This record gives sequence, C-alpha cells and structure tokens, in this order.
Amino acid sequence: MGENIGDWAEVEEDSFIYQFKTSGKNITFLGDDFWVGLYGSLFNKEVSYYTLDILDLDTNDYGVMDHIVKEIQNDETQVVIAHLLGIDHAGHSYDVTHWELERKVKEIDDALKVITESLTPNTTLIMFGDHGQLDEGNHGGGSSHEKQTILFAYSNH
Repeated sequence: MGENIGDWAEVEEDSFIYQFKTSGKNITFLGDDFWVGLYGSLFNKEVSYYTLDILDLDTNDYGVMDHIVKEIQNDETQVVIAHLLGIDHAGHSYDVTHWELERKVKEIDDALKVITESLTPNTTLIMFGDHGQLDEGNHGGGSSHEKQTILFAYSNH
C-alpha cells in the first residue's frame, strides 16, 4: 500500500476482506471511494462516494444509510462492509466539543439502532472505529488517543 492518501494502490496483504472473498463470500461495500481503491477487486458490489471533501459531513453517510438495510436483508449478500465517514470529517474540520461532531455521533447512534433492528436471523454485526483522535480532531500519529478505538459486536440470535 502507498504511503499517503494519494497513492491508492490495491492492498495485496492478507486481510479480513481477502479471507471473506477467498472463502466464497459475496461482499457488498458501501462508503467512500478510498476503500474501493484499496479493496475494490474483492467486492461483488460497491456503492461509493467521493472521499476527500472533509467539509462534506453527510453525503457518504446518508448514501450508506440509504442502502444498508436493503443490503443487510439481501439473501445473496453474506458480508456488508459499510464505512461511515462523516464523524472523521467532523473531527478534522472541528474539535471534539463542536456541535457538528456531536451531531455526527448522534447520527451514528441512530444508524446503529436502524441497523440492529434490520438484521436478519443469525446475523452478526461487528462495528469498529479505524482510529481514535486528538481533542483538536486530528489523527494519524502514535499517541494513545489516536490509537485507541472501539469494537462493538451484536448478534440477534
């Protein structure tokens, strides 16, 4: 993989996405085009949105939410990967006390409710953050605030 966001060479290392694909899973991706650049050949279906406009907190997230329930309930899809990007953009554009970041956190909470209520029987939801952030909203370094994130798992069976 490249050393910066401008180098979107496809990831060749082993990953959970690669493992799903090689085990024959039908994978749908919903989210930003950066993921498509990194893993696109592994997705059976993708719906993506432009990544780099950090002042756009909503286009990607609203697009994902427009599609996610249908994809979760699609019998042909075994894995849905959805990347909600707005909270990251809010963190870069504002600090952690700004109302826009609070709005995006509330939207994530609401999205989790919609998603968990939409899960089909014997489905597991695994949600995680890809990084933490500093109080001023940035990330990318090695501090504990930037490296710590969450993992949430939910099953309806």
